[in-house]
Amino acid sequence: MALRSRRRARGDRGRPRRARRQRDRVGRHPAERRGATLRRATALLRRRSSRRSLSGVAIDSVTDGRPALARANQPLGPVAVFGAGNFPFAFSVLGNDTGAAIAAGCPVLVKAHPAHPLLSAKLVALAQRALTEAGAPAATLQLVAGHQAGVDLVRSDGITAVAFTGSQAGGLALWRAANEREVVIPVYAEMGTVNPVVVTPGGATRIEAIAAGFVGSYTLGSGQFCTKPGLLFAPAGSNAAAEVAKALRAASPSAHMLTETIARSARAGLVRLENAGATVVDVVDGPAIGWSAPAAVLEAPINALRKGSELLEECFGPVALVVEYADHTELARAVTQMQGSLAASVMTTGDSSDPDAGAVITLLAPKVGRIAVDDWPTGVALTWAQQHGGPWPATSAPWATSVGAGALDRFVRPVAYQSAPSDLLPPSLRAENPWQLPRRIDGVLVLPEGTL
Repeated sequence: MALRSRRRARGDRGRPRRARRQRDRVGRHPAERRGATLRRATALLRRRSSRRSLSGVAIDSVTDGRPALARANQPLGPVAVFGAGNFPFAFSVLGNDTGAAIAAGCPVLVKAHPAHPLLSAKLVALAQRALTEAGAPAATLQLVAGHQAGVDLVRSDGITAVAFTGSQAGGLALWRAANEREVVIPVYAEMGTVNPVVVTPGGATRIEAIAAGFVGSYTLGSGQFCTKPGLLFAPAGSNAAAEVAKALRAASPSAHMLTETIARSARAGLVRLENAGATVVDVVDGPAIGWSAPAAVLEAPINALRKGSELLEECFGPVALVVEYADHTELARAVTQMQGSLAASVMTTGDSSDPDAGAVITLLAPKVGRIAVDDWPTGVALTWAQQHGGPWPATSAPWATSVGAGALDRFVRPVAYQSAPSDLLPPSLRAENPWQLPRRIDGVLVLPEGTL
């Protein structure tokens, strides 16, 4: 049955009777929510320990013909944060952007998300209390609300950087506003992305298992992850679309969406994919109540993947497209048409003997910020080596990450001091090293006494 006829038969069952009833609800016990929030808030200050390795301290002694130089990072200043609507706890007002900016030494003005305004206010109030108890400076974290307040925030002379997680339209609007200021400031926007998956010819021998994993990944959280894989490339003759459809039917996901707008957008995205030349292979209708969307898998010919095509645009929700390729040349031609993405996956034979794996990884590397091999990209670990970013327009700053220790680098800048006496230098650069920082002195890394 065509998608349009399914949607007509379904009628308005997916539309909520009372749009506000879920707006500020989170499906967790109140005590659990309070505990999780306080743990996250106090972690904002604990992350300041990361500054020891991110302080960028380098000291060059004076020599004949060369002056003494000392270089260290300093905080940019007040940061405006626009959190995500799809992760009220992990990526919203108390998300990684807020934590990284505070850990880097910057005060934060965060905008309440319209999808959960009351929750935003409660989270900030709890965080302010925790930060005060931890000894943070006054006004370390402040909240604003409303569309115009967000616009004014970006245009304010006092703001030194902007961090954003959300749609491409929203991120680009903030990027333009920041670049129209008299003093241009950096905008670290994480935006929409397709996140491709490539199955190698050898990997096709286990297509059934890969299809099940693919469905589990793109329907996780009803497809509302920024790292959701949305496009699967599989070798011709692998029957990948049918296998994904079978796995989707077996999983039978029940896709509740976080907001009415997201649900409406997901349904409209399915129609756009059809209009762009994709064919629905199977669809699982969403729940009859609440903000819901169907989960679907579509297929399209590979020659339909052209720059500007809706087939290469993100459909935010439990929706994915499957495309078959004849050989590496055809795959490479299609990949070059894609926009930048946050992540990609390569599905191989399952061991290091796959002869095509290296070429596929090399092909994808210029297009993404992270490549998962025989793994799915959906989860994002908060680690030292994490890179949660990608080429434009997945993000506005491809060299940056919004998750992991490297996220702090966005909110500092280096300053070098030439021929300055030690007592006139910032504490991180003074001879006595009062903060006990690792420092690179005359090119040699010197660790504080007692550091392993």
